[in-house]
Amino acid sequence: MEKFQSRIRFNPSTGEIEIEGSEEFVNSYFSKVLTLFEEAAAAEEEEEEKRPAPEKRRRGRARRERPAREGEPVIRSEAVQRVISLIQESPDGVTTKSLVEMTGLAERQVRTIVYRAEKRGLIKKARRGLYRPA
Repeated sequence: MEKFQSRIRFNPSTGEIEIEGSEEFVNSYFSKVLTLFEEAAAAEEEEEEKRPAPEKRRRGRARRERPAREGEPVIRSEAVQRVISLIQESPDGVTTKSLVEMTGLAERQVRTIVYRAEKRGLIKKARRGLYRPA
């Protein structure tokens, strides 16, 4: 009688299962292996459901606040308040150039602050480069 070798191979990287042997061996172990994989998949799904949902990642650069050094512009929230208050205190209006001189911020920063404040209705644009309280 010839001795026939039976074996079951599993390749974890591809997920392939190979069962070799007599027809009786293949039939009996195929259902057992299939049951094992179904149970493992169900257990994995249960673990997945139990895990808390991952936190959503913020897009863009993370902003960190640190104390301003001497000669540096003020941090953003203070800068916004400062520019808006300067405009609101001036009934005749303030120019972008004078805001740059009074705050020490870059012109681009002042323009951005003014643009956003105007969109929110905090200030009004009298004419190009001149802003008044709302």
